[in-house]
Amino acid sequence: MSSSLVLRQKKRESLAERNMVIIDTTIWIEFFRKKAEYVEKVKTLLNHRLALGISVIGAEILQGAKNQREVEQIQGIFENLPELDHPIDWLDAGLFSNQHNLINSGIGIIDAFIIKSALVNDSKIWTLDKKIIQFTPQENLYQFEIPN
Repeated sequence: MSSSLVLRQKKRESLAERNMVIIDTTIWIEFFRKKAEYVEKVKTLLNHRLALGISVIGAEILQGAKNQREVEQIQGIFENLPELDHPIDWLDAGLFSNQHNLINSGIGIIDAFIIKSALVNDSKIWTLDKKIIQFTPQENLYQFEIPN
């Protein structure tokens, strides 16, 4: 086995073992509104490198940026987040949505993308979105705990 393959396998194992978290747009909004309980918790995840980056979430946040300073702050955060080990594409999300009839549950394609990404990557989603919470298996929902 090549050394690069061994390193990639170790990286995947460590991401899954570390309970990586996809921070949903709803949480990022609270963070950028400077709501204390979210600021502290998001910063803890960021400092422990436990938050995963999904570009579509960054894009949603950038869409609502109020000024250039916010744009730069958002870009700085998302450019430094660890990426998914197993990225999915939009067709995967569309098929997943179709198979689970998500559109009729009020779950759009972006949320289907986020849910499918968490499932494929053995990661958790931290969200305030009731529809995502209702559909996502409990073991893939994040409850804030201070990392060791």
